[in-house]
Amino acid sequence: MAPRDSIGHGYLRLCRGIGDNRKIVSWRNMDTQAKRKEMQASGMSTFVGKSVIVTGSNSGLGECTALMFASRGANVTVCGRDVIRLKNVLDKCRTVAQEAGHKSKFLSVAGDMNESAHREDVIEKTVAEFGQLDVLVVNHGVVKPTMTLDDVTEDKFDAMFDTNVKSGLFLIKAAVKHLEASKGCVVVNSSNASTVACAMLMPYIVSKAAVDHLVRCLALDLGPRALNKQRWVVVVVVVVVVVVVVVVVVVVVVIVVVVVVVQ
Repeated sequence: MAPRDSIGHGYLRLCRGIGDNRKIVSWRNMDTQAKRKEMQASGMSTFVGKSVIVTGSNSGLGECTALMFASRGANVTVCGRDVIRLKNVLDKCRTVAQEAGHKSKFLSVAGDMNESAHREDVIEKTVAEFGQLDVLVVNHGVVKPTMTLDDVTEDKFDAMFDTNVKSGLFLIKAAVKHLEASKGCVVVNSSNASTVACAMLMPYIVSKAAVDHLVRCLALDLGPRALNKQRWVVVVVVVVVVVVVVVVVVVVVVIVVVVVVVQ
């Protein structure tokens, strides 16, 4: 993905979709109009007026994802544990948005996702600043190399699962009410390591496999909520229509009876 100093070198690579690098758009010494044309030609959608949280966005894939949303006009909250890097990413987001002709707003919230107070803080500050939450990108995670069965301890294992699985789950839980209000969505970054076996990365691989299955379970849990709401809306509309029809019929019958009696 895009290197940390990509903006400083006037070079930005934007993926067509999160985790989809089948089609890359490269910008180098192009004016704003040309950038917009290339974005439109590539089928890239805009997020103007949308608000996005990208966790773990002080470097790597999270940084690239934040820049991608910034370039498409979204209001973006970047968060991570490194305050200095977050400031650099925030500056890059502003630069990218300005070059693309957007007037987006950006927010930086530093802290540890393993702390429930910080998770709530990220959500509430985003909604307070932007007015809503449309997309939550759960990108944060850790990997510790060379952790075989001989190396792993309960503390190390718990720390891996707390960061890679537990914190993401409860961040999503904190955000659900706002995402339901905006009919938004959640994007969870996993890894193809979840499908392979490697003794050297055992706790990490197992945690990513857990993330994959967590998303499947959340899809079953959260998916029907919107569907049920739509069904209730349909039921309410049908009931209202039926009531109106009954009232109209009753009024017509009354009028007819009155007319007949008068005659």
